[in-house]
Amino acid sequence: LQNSQLVDQLRDEVAQREHEALHDALTALPNRVMFDLQTRRALAAQQEGESVAVALIDIDHFKEVNDTLGHHHGDELLAELARRLEVLAAERSLVVSRLGGDEFAFLLTTTGGVDEVSKVAADVKAVIEESVEIAEVRVDVTASVGISVTDPTAEPVDGSTMLRQADVAMYIAKHSSPATSSRPK
Repeated sequence: LQNSQLVDQLRDEVAQREHEALHDALTALPNRVMFDLQTRRALAAQQEGESVAVALIDIDHFKEVNDTLGHHHGDELLAELARRLEVLAAERSLVVSRLGGDEFAFLLTTTGGVDEVSKVAADVKAVIEESVEIAEVRVDVTASVGISVTDPTAEPVDGSTMLRQADVAMYIAKHSSPATSSRPK
């Protein structure tokens, strides 16, 4: 009986450690390691006519939120954004992750191509950009999104390449649009 209890305890500890290794501590979303695993699985399971999309989302001027309201309230903002993304992910069959800092990502497999991915990215951006009240202050959030979509007729790419492409696209989006900032009002 004691051995059985010990084995159960060890299994629980292993499961807890695995969860911690694959999920973000602040938001409980999958982390970068888990996102990479999920992207690899999606690419390996990609069917004919399907596209796999990776989008990288960066919160604009997040440092100003931390500097103005403090890191604790910046964490509250990130947790609220993660909650919103989880709701949208459940509705849209997306994989959403927090890659670190103020960067989130989503993964989508679709037969709708770039048009469908653009629509989903716009919906994700809209959900993120809804005002948030933190510490009795309204924070207007803006975000920059970069997308990488596989071409079903081209050579296969790996998840790292897709994430790099999305990062470049996000950087271009961040620096080419006159974004308002995520600033306390």
